[in-house]
Amino acid sequence: MKPWQRWDASPTTYTRLSETRKFQAKPRMAEGATSVPRVPRRITTIGCALAAAALASVAAPERAAAGPTADGFARPLTRWKLEGGLRAVRVPSRRDNALRISAAAGPGRATYRLHARRWALSLDLALAPGSAATIQLGSERRRLRISPSSKAGGWVRLQARAIGRRVTGSLGGEPFKLRGPPGSVLGISVRRGGLLVDTLVVSPPDDAGLLLLHRLADLDARVPERRFLLGADGADRIRFKRRTWTRGFLAGALWEAAELLPGRDAFDEAALQRSLSARGYEDADSHDLGFVYESSSVAAYRARCRTVTARSKPLCRRLLRSGLQAADRLLELEATNPVAGTLPTRSQRPSVLEADTIVDSVMNLPLLFWASDITGDPLYRDTAARHAHKLAELLVRPDGSTFQSVHIDRLSGAVLRHHTHQGMAPDTTWARGQGWAVYGFTTSAAALRDPVLLEVAERAAGFVERRLPASGVPSYDYDLPFEHRDTSAAAITAAGLFRLDALCAEWVGACRGEGRWRPLADRMLSGALVSVRRSSPLGFLDDQVGSFGGAVWDDRAELVYGLRYAMEAVRRSRSGR
Repeated sequence: MKPWQRWDASPTTYTRLSETRKFQAKPRMAEGATSVPRVPRRITTIGCALAAAALASVAAPERAAAGPTADGFARPLTRWKLEGGLRAVRVPSRRDNALRISAAAGPGRATYRLHARRWALSLDLALAPGSAATIQLGSERRRLRISPSSKAGGWVRLQARAIGRRVTGSLGGEPFKLRGPPGSVLGISVRRGGLLVDTLVVSPPDDAGLLLLHRLADLDARVPERRFLLGADGADRIRFKRRTWTRGFLAGALWEAAELLPGRDAFDEAALQRSLSARGYEDADSHDLGFVYESSSVAAYRARCRTVTARSKPLCRRLLRSGLQAADRLLELEATNPVAGTLPTRSQRPSVLEADTIVDSVMNLPLLFWASDITGDPLYRDTAARHAHKLAELLVRPDGSTFQSVHIDRLSGAVLRHHTHQGMAPDTTWARGQGWAVYGFTTSAAALRDPVLLEVAERAAGFVERRLPASGVPSYDYDLPFEHRDTSAAAITAAGLFRLDALCAEWVGACRGEGRWRPLADRMLSGALVSVRRSSPLGFLDDQVGSFGGAVWDDRAELVYGLRYAMEAVRRSRSGR
């Protein structure tokens, strides 16, 4: 059903329909490299329709805020103003809300206050057949005509950026340039018929960290509910994989955005729905369950289940069950390597006699710390502590650099060899793995109140500090003989360094580098954000190095884990925590 075909249905009737379908999976699609139409996934909570009279009664729109805004139309429309015969109402659209603007009583214009005359914005639009509407982003004579789309359920995406005396952007993927002074309002004029508006994000135009919000909204609109994002290549073709360690990262990035913009409806609801969609992988034979569920089910539980009353509700019980089931699976996995006491990547790989443990696994421990806190069972915490100390012994060199992998005899616990899956060579230092070490040993030190692990985290951070290029972005491997930027490594390491700085501030006198790590974090985050695109696709975090499952590595790509940790680093850089 097209969006406009729902307009005659009563809000009450449609709300019941959408609630019954809320968690239905989308039709299955083939695995592998796929370019997906820009189908907006509604990212707000279903609410009742707002009477047009209440919208029109706002006499004076709020003064434009200096920071970012995200409007998912779950709240009163206080920043909008109607002129002429237009009517506006919040209506259910797919799972949640959109704003329907129609020329019910004649033509007119709806306006939304922006950030003075310098701004970046993005939103989704769906024009009803037979309608005529334009978008005003600059002077009165510079308008964009909206055309009905035959793809993606009729939705098109608008991205625009106002700098100086020019507005540039794209509408439905088609680039445009509007000359003349940009306006301080978004204007939508409707001559006949009507259109739907959804997922409006506005930010300052030069703040690369906040441009990531536009990218998250875009990805959330384009990624089907039961598809799991790996990333996008340089041409913005999205790549998916069904059973993958990246399953929870889009949810995690959205939770970070929701925390950056507290009280906003758009990203919070999107994060919850993505977290619910990530369920179903809890019994996987993989150490990456910590990555998946700490970013999704556990993050959702922390956000939505803070009170006794909330925790008694079905939603929180489902989230709790998901997180604990994944944590129990990690205990089972560790039991297949009992002598060494490390989490292997799989229970029977490389074989039933040989375990492979990688530095990435330290990032899976927060799930176990959470499980111990929730249940009171020390087994989860003790298992995590044992793994962290053994990993520090086996994979962190005296200078703070890291091996990626160690192979262990499951029966004797003897080290068989060191190895790398993704670095240049076994004895080099893969930059993303070094970032995992900084971040993971910091979180373990904080959870365990362990000064030994704090020293390991500082040692790993010190290696980064000594070897980091002037750009603030490490090469894919620190031992490469040439510079080969990997912004995913920079973003992950920056997020870990912000955590390390906060821990050192909390434990006065415990750190050798107190006051030293935040400048390094700022430098690495700034270096990573240089690669954020200022044109369509707005906010694309470029220059990440990774593979989409084949033999070829794509070094002009955007990876969902780089985006997730970049979003955390941006939030921590602004919140001071």
